[in-house]
Amino acid sequence: MKVELKKIKELNTGAFTAELWIDGNLAAGVDDDGRGGAYRYRWADRMHGKSDLESRFKAWIEAQPPIVYPFTGGDRILPMTPDLWIGEEITRIESARALKRKCARNTLIRLVGDGPEQYRSFTPAWKFTPTVAEQIRKDYGTDLLEIVNERYTKEIK
Repeated sequence: MKVELKKIKELNTGAFTAELWIDGNLAAGVDDDGRGGAYRYRWADRMHGKSDLESRFKAWIEAQPPIVYPFTGGDRILPMTPDLWIGEEITRIESARALKRKCARNTLIRLVGDGPEQYRSFTPAWKFTPTVAEQIRKDYGTDLLEIVNERYTKEIK
């Protein structure tokens, strides 16, 4: 089952609205007013209090691995819930959008030893081009793990 979150609109207050899609079809509108409490789901197929889409989504959520948050006193493991998945997905999508904006202004690279969320940039900024990519590959050789900009560029592969 393919589950996606689309059309996310966030406010500075923590409130948001989004659409939950299952297998390419709109399943629910999801929103949070930013004042605490659970998210609200408006299931597209709810009839007489029942929703097949909600049942399918909850079954999919139960099959997802728990989230592990590392703490100095020991890891905290939280079982996946619909609200936890939505929150994590919004964070992942917003992080990807921010990274894409950074790539528009500078060339970003990852080298051996960098973590999966770490990257390096150039000062002064290098606008990403095929020529820049070629020079980076020459300069860094086997230490280069990735040119992050290539995630967002179709011309260079």
